[in-house]
Amino acid sequence: MDNIIEINGKEYTEDELREEVEHFVVVVKKAWDTIVTFFENAIETIWEMAMEYVEYLVNHTPVGYKRYFKMDKLKYYESISIGKSNNWRKAHGLSLKRKLIDN
Repeated sequence: MDNIIEINGKEYTEDELREEVEHFVVVVKKAWDTIVTFFENAIETIWEMAMEYVEYLVNHTPVGYKRYFKMDKLKYYESISIGKSNNWRKAHGLSLKRKLIDN
């Protein structure tokens, strides 16, 4: 005689419970595999889209990008130009500092 287990007023044999648990484990594994596959596909799709975008930018550089680089470079030079001579400012493309002469 098998062991009989009562759960919520229903009686189950040990073999029936094992089958139910095995079925539950199979369902959970399928669900987990589906979730993992979804995220793997999502990551792969995002990676491919990012690579296409980078490839597009490499082949089609935006208009005026050199101007932005130049502006950043001039802002950097302006930030470190305190105490520098006019020759240094001129060599780095900055405007010259003029001294006002008092009469």
